[in-house]
Amino acid sequence: MIVPGYGVAAFLDDALTSLQRQTLPAWEAVVIDDGDPAVAGTVAPFLADPRIRLCQTANHGVSAARNTAIAASHAPLIALLDGDDLFRPTYLATLLPILEADPTVRLATCNARIFGAVTGERHCVEHDQPTRGTWLSVLDRSFNIYIGSIFRRADFETLGGFDETMTHAEDLDLWVRLMALGARRIMSIRCCANTACAPARPLPRHCACCAAA
Repeated sequence: MIVPGYGVAAFLDDALTSLQRQTLPAWEAVVIDDGDPAVAGTVAPFLADPRIRLCQTANHGVSAARNTAIAASHAPLIALLDGDDLFRPTYLATLLPILEADPTVRLATCNARIFGAVTGERHCVEHDQPTRGTWLSVLDRSFNIYIGSIFRRADFETLGGFDETMTHAEDLDLWVRLMALGARRIMSIRCCANTACAPARPLPRHCACCAAA
């Protein structure tokens, strides 16, 4: 699990607590501060959990932060959790088996619920989309991939990671390059019908929610 904390230290306790509530307990998490001095204090109480580590660096932007944190991790599968987002308890238990069961799946993704400082809670993707996407459907945005997705370390390293020259859409760039490796498909999991999982906060936030498709 890769958790960038820059600018969102106030929400990291919720994000890390959502990791500790996973029904699948075998995971590691690397929180990276990307030069934000407020991150260390928020993460400190969680460092008693041996699965959680803090990586402190100068500020180089989110792409470099994710690349650095991934390099400091060890697991063969990588999940991304932004520091102001949450995972529902069954997130890992639902998505990991998809990648473990089928080597042709490059990436497993899900929908998410937007909550917090919004006028009305809603899903990131509110229209129906197929459970399997292709390179073309990712590129033309007809198949949406949420940032809180899981992919293979080997593929990530083959691609050279996130493009650190990009300031926007660096995640879309990675998804398209992943698909260009020649995968037949990616998997999407239907979003749960559950309501938001945290009270309103000053920023719009996301909660990744999934159910077996």
